This record gives sequence, structure tokens and C-alpha cells, in this order.
Amino acid sequence: MVERGAFVRASTGIVRAQAAVLPLEEADLHRNRALAALLTAALLTIPARARAQAPPEIALETLATGLAQPTAIAHAADSRLFLTLQRGQIVLFENGRVLSTPFLDIRSLVSCCGERGLLGLAFHPRHSDNGFFFVDYTNTAGDTVIARYHVSAGRFQLAGTHTREHGGPIRKDEKPDTHPARYNGAVDGDTMTFTVTLTDSNEVLGAFTLTRGRMARVVKCL
Repeated sequence: MVERGAFVRASTGIVRAQAAVLPLEEADLHRNRALAALLTAALLTIPARARAQAPPEIALETLATGLAQPTAIAHAADSRLFLTLQRGQIVLFENGRVLSTPFLDIRSLVSCCGERGLLGLAFHPRHSDNGFFFVDYTNTAGDTVIARYHVSAGRFQLAGTHTREHGGPIRKDEKPDTHPARYNGAVDGDTMTFTVTLTDSNEVLGAFTLTRGRMARVVKCL
């Protein structure tokens, strides 16, 4: 009896040893079968409605046309979009249109075209505080340049409202003609120049110039 019991334990040990050294192909077959069973069980737990749900549709919308060889797009953590043009300009897309005045013009420094030109733009994570941004371009010698630029501290962009005024008396029950607006401009010494963009209609007013120390002219309406 003791010898038989010892044989059983030995037989069990042999079986276990054989199971641990199965041929590679057979081991892969077992693993693949187990994986297939798990995937089948997972699919069965997903509701049929979820499995039959159609993928979301993606639609393209044209924002701007007529751009000369755009190469990149970036933003400065606000509502504006900055578009780089291969020949060396960065233009600003705001309120549904491309502004006529470039944000940056370095065409004299850039060689174009093919794989050359103004190719990239990135804003510093603290751009709103330090004004830094970086451009990637090919210079006139054919070398790649990564340059850091700094937006002048004298420039500003503010969101607010603008109220249109008209000549003549104002009625007591008259409601002001007020629009959401963005003020864009710069301060140079004692002079401030700015434009006003009405964001609900994209109408641009100005440019206006104010000079410190000069009295504003007041026109009396009769």
C-alpha cells in the first residue's frame, strides 16, 4: 500500500512536469482558445443596442479661403487662431474672418518653397504673461531656424462692450445700442491706437488714436 501510494504521487508529479513543458505550438493554441473565450464572454455582456450604435459622423466646415500656402495652425489659449503662411507671414483668424494686418511678417528672412518656408508656430505656456512665441522657418541660407519672438508689452487686446451713439437728444425710454466687442491696439509713448471689433457682426470700427495731454473735441449737436 505504501509503495502504491508513493507511485500515485510520483505519477501525479510526472503529469505536472509534462504539462509545464508542452510544445510551444500547443501552448499557443491553448492560450488562443482561452483568449477567444474571454473575448466572446465580454462581447456577450455588451448590450446589443450599444454594439449596433453607429459611429459618430464627422463634418468638415470651411472657415477661410484664399490663404497662400498655409502650413500650420496654433492658438494662444484664447478664441483666436494663428495661421502660418509658407512665405513668411502669420495671419490672425478671429470672429469668422482673417484679419488684413499680419500678426508677424518675416518674409525677408524666409526662403520658400517646396520643403522650405515658415513651417511652425508655438506659444509659450505663459504667453499671456511673458508674450513669448516661437517660430520654425528656413532662412535664406537654407538652414532651419527656431526663433523666439516677444509680443510688445505695449500691445493689448481686451474684451468688453461698445455702445453706439447717435446725434440728437436721447429719449428717456430709449435702450442703448450696445454690442459685445474686442479692443485691439497698442500704446507707444503717450499715444494709443486701437480698433473696436463688434463680435456679434464682425464689424471693425476705427482705427482710433488717443494722445495723453490732448483734450478730446466735443461736438455739440443742435
